[in-house]
Amino acid sequence: MLEAIVERIYILLDENDITAITLASEINVHRSAISEWKTGSRKPSAENLLKVASYFDVSLNWFFRGEGVKYSKSLTFDEKEIRLLESYGKLDELEQELLHERISAFMDVKNKRLNNAKTMKKATHQMKVYDLAASAGFGNYLNDESPFSFLEYEADAIPRGTDYGIRISGDSMEPVISDSTIVWVKGQISVDNGDIGIFILNGGAYCKKLVVDNVKQKVQLVSLNESYKPIAVSEHDYLKTVGKVLL
Repeated sequence: MLEAIVERIYILLDENDITAITLASEINVHRSAISEWKTGSRKPSAENLLKVASYFDVSLNWFFRGEGVKYSKSLTFDEKEIRLLESYGKLDELEQELLHERISAFMDVKNKRLNNAKTMKKATHQMKVYDLAASAGFGNYLNDESPFSFLEYEADAIPRGTDYGIRISGDSMEPVISDSTIVWVKGQISVDNGDIGIFILNGGAYCKKLVVDNVKQKVQLVSLNESYKPIAVSEHDYLKTVGKVLL
């Protein structure tokens, strides 16, 4: 392993037309250190090997293992990385090979997980969204001739039981529902007292909270924004429940 690294150092020396003595001076080691690494009379420290890799601006994968792209962007190392490489340098060849196997196994698992994450797309669902907004002052818009679009959403963004979406106009249901928000609706002919629903009242479409006072026999469509007064529903009004808003 070390012999191969030293061989790559001499390849870099030849390619860059630099002498071993010049390199030794550049990385601040004894002038004969590089040649002593080659003869095996002295072993380089991990820190000095890192200095060589940084000086020639080569990738660590190529420098230490002879694999991958040789040249890379400028290298910088923190103290933790230097300590790890120094510890690596103290291992014998068998221990280094065992470490390589463990690292390779770990990287195989990691790369497989990353590849799966890239290939897996979040499940999406196309949902019918009516183009006319509730509270806009029109009625009878949820029928076969009502304009709508099919829009794609992440499946987990749509509540279970949703039949369609309706765009809300105005701020009467803030802070829960904002202007231009699409609310998800479960189509049904009635909602419970206190539920937020989509209603047709005398030809106008509204997103409101249904409040029923059985004692006073009073029905109101209530805004969550206190700036808006409740809409009283009398026995002479036409009120139709279109669906329940799913929050």
